[in-house]
Amino acid sequence: MKKGQLALENLFLMGMILLLVGALFYYSMGYTVTNYRQRQADDTLHSLLLTANAVHELGPGSRENAMVNIPEDINLKVKERLLSALDSSGDINNTVDTPFDVIGTIPPSEGLTPVTVKAVNDTLVKIGKWTYLISISPNPANWSTFPNRIWILGEDMDNSVILLVNGVSYAPAPFVHINSSYVAFIGNQTMLYTPPGEIRTFQMSINDSYGVISNTLPLYVRGPGM
Repeated sequence: MKKGQLALENLFLMGMILLLVGALFYYSMGYTVTNYRQRQADDTLHSLLLTANAVHELGPGSRENAMVNIPEDINLKVKERLLSALDSSGDINNTVDTPFDVIGTIPPSEGLTPVTVKAVNDTLVKIGKWTYLISISPNPANWSTFPNRIWILGEDMDNSVILLVNGVSYAPAPFVHINSSYVAFIGNQTMLYTPPGEIRTFQMSINDSYGVISNTLPLYVRGPGM
């Protein structure tokens, strides 16, 4: 009886030991995988930072493509003076500070991914996609000639962008997406109302498909008699 009881106790003890070893192995493997993904995320952020520093040093208009290795389930965020890498579980939340302002959207991806990095001006670097407005034509426009077509030249303008006038959606008039560099809209006498003898300034911007708003450009409209 004692031998049988001792054998059962030994078997129970061995089972507990195996269970403990298995649990330790499981958690250590999870910790190792998380650490590896964190190192990958750090490498990705620092690669973007190096490229951003390079184009910033070269000056406005400079552009380079950074080839970055984006880990699975990692989203890259670009905002103000911070680059971030986050996963859906919250285990990874890595950040890197930048010495200048950064803006842009990096669409979800996995593996080696080209990311365009461009110096917009002396203080701002675009990383990924961001709608940047360059010019409006004609400018100034004549209120009396509306409805006529007004062109906006820019970068990264996809077919789902929303035109904003003084921060409000320009809904009443047709808005035509030509390509990634040009959009056009029809001058609307209500949205762009300008009294006779005056010149009014309207701040034009674009809200892109990621909900990020572009820079603004002034559109000058001459009223009747000007």
